[in-house]
Amino acid sequence: MSPEKTLSELGERALIALIDSVVGEPGVTLGIGDDTAALPTPGEGDLLATTDSLVQDVHFNLAEGSGRRVGEKALAVNLSDIAAMGGTPRWALVSLIAPPETPVAFVRELYLGLVSMARRFGVAIVGGNVSASPATLAVDVTLLGSAPSGQLVTRSGARLGDIIVVTGTLGRAAAERVLAVQGHEPGGTVSVPEPRISVGRSLAAAGLAHAMIDISDGLATDIHHLVEASSAGAVIYAADVPIDIAARKVGRQTSQNPLNFALFGGEDYELLFTMSEAQLPRAIEAAGDIPLAVIGTIVAPEYGVVLQDSGGVRTPLEAGGWEHFRRG
Repeated sequence: MSPEKTLSELGERALIALIDSVVGEPGVTLGIGDDTAALPTPGEGDLLATTDSLVQDVHFNLAEGSGRRVGEKALAVNLSDIAAMGGTPRWALVSLIAPPETPVAFVRELYLGLVSMARRFGVAIVGGNVSASPATLAVDVTLLGSAPSGQLVTRSGARLGDIIVVTGTLGRAAAERVLAVQGHEPGGTVSVPEPRISVGRSLAAAGLAHAMIDISDGLATDIHHLVEASSAGAVIYAADVPIDIAARKVGRQTSQNPLNFALFGGEDYELLFTMSEAQLPRAIEAAGDIPLAVIGTIVAPEYGVVLQDSGGVRTPLEAGGWEHFRRG
């Protein structure tokens, strides 16, 4: 590898592969490459560990979003990772990196948002760190959880013939970003997701989900993550993708295809999973009030990932969602 190569040239996925090759096999239940790491414990089950960061002017803008919403989102995106493994969240550590001129009121609101989200999901904030930054504010959360023995759901278990299912609706976060850019959304770009902890845990406990991931980078990208881990392919049915009503409305206002918000927008944090079609009634019951939509089928790997329109025409579906370090 050329020493002059930059991260923008390498890309996020290749960077993760590079880090994985340097770190090597950590000797745990599950290491780099899934929504969380899974660490063996002396008792039954695994300890789950995940971490995520929100960075000023990348994930939020101080002038547009309140500190409370930033705090809520900082924990929610980590909760979503635990949900995707079928686990239960337990403890969080929070690190704040902030310029000296950061308003104290913003920081207070940020931690109030963290605490509010933590209490909703039974999480204890047990520590963290604070550090000065020369220019940019960032909040980093490490979340620990647990999964009973034999109930861990990974990205790699999809089976040929499985149906592909998604919770909730997609595209709302992308639509809100469009409104924020146009100045029509006073809340700014801080969209707080609803972690699907109860759904993930119920699917895992009942043994219904064969493979699962949360939709953070966009449906198109995350279905690629899932099928690559499972050595499989996928057909996504465009007409069956559950597009959020806000995405449809913004699509009409801006003359954009709302399906693109759902496929490529990212930050929906819904669960994407595969399962046997025969078990769908049980999954609907396990999901309770959260709607499920069947959006595709797992196929052989040589088919790749394709999008099928209402006329049956299939076209390649590229992994075109959010990616760090991308120029522009």
